[in-house]
Amino acid sequence: MSNHSEIPLDGLHDEGSRKLLKAIFDSQASLGATKQFPEGAVTSSDEGEIKFRVGAEFGRVFMNFGKPVSWIGMTPTQVNQLCSVLMSAMNNARMLDPDRKQKEVAGTAKV
Repeated sequence: MSNHSEIPLDGLHDEGSRKLLKAIFDSQASLGATKQFPEGAVTSSDEGEIKFRVGAEFGRVFMNFGKPVSWIGMTPTQVNQLCSVLMSAMNNARMLDPDRKQKEVAGTAKV
């Protein structure tokens, strides 16, 4: 994947971070763990469902989970919904940065 950080964007004060916060992650109040288990718990460390946002900026797609996350699990229907949201964000990212060469990555990659 091309970018990541363990530091929440609200802890950074550069122009790029401010732009991302405003454009994509404006309000984190509704993000993060809900402490509900609509599909049941998978493990003893399962914290239940999580609300997150997907958005596009700088010709990239960003996901904000509102908290540090080690893993997520989804039903096939939820995966299908996420794919649709990610594809839409990908199209938005391409429109936001049409001159950037798009890299097609298969499998696991470090960029």
